[in-house]
Amino acid sequence: MADGDGRIRERRAATRASAKGFAAGLALVCLLGGGTWLYFVKGLYLLPEDMCDGTLERGTVVRVLPQARAADAGSRVQGAGPDLAFYCHVNTSEGSYLDGRAQVLPVSREKWLKSSRGSGSADTVAHVSADGGIEAVAKLESRSAGVYVPCEPPGVPSYNASADYGVVTELASATTARSRARNCGRS
Repeated sequence: MADGDGRIRERRAATRASAKGFAAGLALVCLLGGGTWLYFVKGLYLLPEDMCDGTLERGTVVRVLPQARAADAGSRVQGAGPDLAFYCHVNTSEGSYLDGRAQVLPVSREKWLKSSRGSGSADTVAHVSADGGIEAVAKLESRSAGVYVPCEPPGVPSYNASADYGVVTELASATTARSRARNCGRS
């Protein structure tokens, strides 16, 4: 009888060791799988919550660009008054990007609209107008958009201005073929 009890204890110990080994193996697989997933998609989630002096949120970037291993963002301001320009970009390790530019330009609403729509372009264009002379144009195939807001730059008195001025904002994004394939065609 003592011999039978010993065998039962040995079986129980072996079962406990097997269960502990299985649990440890499962935990290791989960950690490695999660770590691998994070390695390949963490890039956009590591960007700051607000980028480009608060003009761009990480949530917008995550919705627009495909997942990537790494990403960087930056912005710069150039000039002042009628020469003011603001640039913002987000680039991923996969080659996808989101680019933006806002600048004061000596251009009328009509000239800006004509140049924004492009002549002879096969790109589908959506156009929206708002009160105050504000215009917006989106080019669907080229994934770009622009907004025109009429303004009077502080450095140019309105009675002396020889041209209309506007704050022109242009945005563009692109994804690489490799990133589109990795994200099941989401572009």
